[in-house]
Amino acid sequence: MSLPLARPEEVDAPFVDWLTRDEILVQLGDSLLVMDLRSDPPKTTDLIRDVFLLDLSYPIDFSSMDFVRNPDGDGYYIGVQVNHPHNQDAYVYDSETGQVRVFQHDTHTLLFFPDGQCMRLLKWEDTPTYRDEYEMVWIDRPSEEHRLVVEGHVPRSHPQMFPRCLPGSAQLIFNSSQGVSLISLPDGKTVHFWELAEGASSSHVLPSPLGEALVVTADGGGLYYIPLPAH
Repeated sequence: MSLPLARPEEVDAPFVDWLTRDEILVQLGDSLLVMDLRSDPPKTTDLIRDVFLLDLSYPIDFSSMDFVRNPDGDGYYIGVQVNHPHNQDAYVYDSETGQVRVFQHDTHTLLFFPDGQCMRLLKWEDTPTYRDEYEMVWIDRPSEEHRLVVEGHVPRSHPQMFPRCLPGSAQLIFNSSQGVSLISLPDGKTVHFWELAEGASSSHVLPSPLGEALVVTADGGGLYYIPLPAH
């Protein structure tokens, strides 16, 4: 089975990832698609227009996209954060129910799932305010929301931070040129903050598979191994 690309000389190679055993997520040019491989040619669904029902351009009118696979391999969630003058909402699609939930938060959205995974739907600011606030939502407890305020990362070299969810969704990791912070959930308290060497311009964090340690790489600051405290 193959699927030719229209005008291949004008389109970058698509981003592709598995959603289920038979479905893949495809970002191709200005499209965000789900392809069902059980048919030939594959059945294609345009997520922006046919699922989220948005008359917007992808990816220009969006600041982030994320997805979570169900552990049994039979379903998934896909989320997008809109970045448009008339729409700043976050949309999350549940493939098992076919429903779309809309979150009208004034800041970033973090969604937590019963199996311990999390989804990051981050807003974008043309003029950074460094307002490090996140609305936290538990997908199986929709009425429960908490506002998380992250401190200790201002000033920093890059305005955007990308939180990492540790296994079990009981803790979050935030990193910047200032350092790395460990945040407990759901109370949002800072458990620990590790400073990076002076001169580090940015950092990247890789949690270990079981969440017992971090490896941190920092531009200008080297390589760090950080054992995490038990919780």
